[in-house]
Amino acid sequence: MGKTRYQGRVEVNIGGQWGSVCDDNWNNRDATVVCNMLGFPSSAATAVSNARFGQSTGSILLDDVVCMGNETNLGLCRHNIAGHHNCRHSEDAGVICAVTTTEFPIQIRLVNGTTSAEGRVELLVNGQWGTVCSDHFNRNDASVICRMLGLPSDNAEVGTGFGSGEMFSPIWVDDLICSGRETSVTQCRHSPWGINNCQHNEDASVRCNALGSLQVRLVNGETRYQGRVEVNIGGQWGSVCDDNWNNRDATVVCNMLGFPSSAATAVSNARFGQSTGSILLDDVVCMGNETNLGLCRHNIAGHHNCRHSEDAGVICAAIPLRCYDCDAVANPMACNTSTTCSPGQACYHTSFIVQGIRLHSMGCRSQLECDGRISEDVPKRAASSNIQCCRTALCNHNLLDFPTAAALKLTCTVCLTPSSSNCCYRGWRVGGAKLGCGDSRIPISTLSTS
Repeated sequence: MGKTRYQGRVEVNIGGQWGSVCDDNWNNRDATVVCNMLGFPSSAATAVSNARFGQSTGSILLDDVVCMGNETNLGLCRHNIAGHHNCRHSEDAGVICAVTTTEFPIQIRLVNGTTSAEGRVELLVNGQWGTVCSDHFNRNDASVICRMLGLPSDNAEVGTGFGSGEMFSPIWVDDLICSGRETSVTQCRHSPWGINNCQHNEDASVRCNALGSLQVRLVNGETRYQGRVEVNIGGQWGSVCDDNWNNRDATVVCNMLGFPSSAATAVSNARFGQSTGSILLDDVVCMGNETNLGLCRHNIAGHHNCRHSEDAGVICAAIPLRCYDCDAVANPMACNTSTTCSPGQACYHTSFIVQGIRLHSMGCRSQLECDGRISEDVPKRAASSNIQCCRTALCNHNLLDFPTAAALKLTCTVCLTPSSSNCCYRGWRVGGAKLGCGDSRIPISTLSTS
C-alpha cells in the first residue's frame, strides 16, 4: 500500500500464511530490521503505525515486536507467540525506508551557525530532521537552499565548520545537483530520499549571507594606515559595528588595503569618529587569514543592533607621519627639510605678514589645533591669516593658496600694564578679540596695522 517500493504496511509469512504486524511497541529499530531485510536504505528507517498504509484483511501474526536494530531478521527480535495479540487491524504497523517529498512536504533549517543565515543544512521529512550529504554539493545547491529559507542567495557559499548531524539521524539527500535557479531542492536532481553512501562527517553546510569580495576603506585617520572601517555593499558605503571586532578582523582589513598587518590593531567605540551613513556589517568574525572581509562570518548585510558610537576602526601600522618643516620662509616650495610628528599630530601650513612680506611656516601640529581651534602659532604671529592641516606624509608643501595682496589688517595695542584685562604685554587684537602675548622675534612695530 506504499506509494513507492520503499514504504508500506509490514506483512510477514509464517507457515505459508501472510499476515500483518501489530504496532504495539513498534519503533524505528524494528523498522531498521525490516528495511535491512529487504535490502533497502535503513539509515532513515521510520516506523509508522495506526494502519498508515491501510488495514490488512488477513490475520495479525505478530505483536509486541522489540528489536535492537542490528538483527538480520524480524524473527530474531523478541515478540509474542505467533498469532497471539490484543490488536485490531487499525493498529497495523508499517515502515518507510526511503521517502519522496511529493508525499511528504519538507521543511528546512540551518544549524550550529552564529547567525540564522549560516549553518549545517537539515531537512524535516515525515516529522524527522535529517541532513544533506556534501557529495557534489556546490554553490548552486547552496543558492537554492538559501532561497528556500528566504535569505540572500546571490553570494551563497558552501560552508564549513558547522559540525555533524546527530549519530542516528537520517541523511535525507545525497548527490544533490541543482542549477541554482530552483526554488526548492525537491526540484533538483538527487538520489532517492534517504538513500546515500555517506557518513555524518560529510554533512553539507551553507552561508547565505556571504558577500564575496567587498571594497573597504579607512576614514578619518591621522595617517592613511588607520581610520574608521567602511565597506561598500551594493554601491553604498557604510560602517562596521564593533561587536566581536578584534585584531584578527583588523588583520584582514589591513591585508586587503596592502598595508602592514603584523601589528594590526582593532579599535572600537568610534575612535575615528562616527559615520553618518548606514551600519552595513555587524558581528564580523574573521580567522585572520581571509583575503576579504566579505569572506568572514557576519550578520546579514544591514542587519545590526548597533549605533554609530560603536563604529569599528583599525590601526594597520604606527608609521610616523612626516611633514615639511620650515619656519618663516617666503617660498613654501623651497622648503626641503622635514620632521617626524608625534602620535596625534598632523602636518600644518600657516602664513603671516611681516614688514609687508608674506611668510610661511610648516611643520607638525596637534590634531586639536588642526580641527579649527586657535593655534599657538596664531597669537605668536598675530597676522596669521590662515592655518590648514593634512594627514598624509609631506602633504603640507603647498597647502595654502593666498593672493599676494591679502594682507590682514590688524589693530595693535601695546599693553600699559601686564594686568590689563583686554591686552597683555606686547600684545595685540585681531577683529577686536584678544589673541595672546607677542613673539620677541617679531616686534610689534613691524606688524601691518590699520
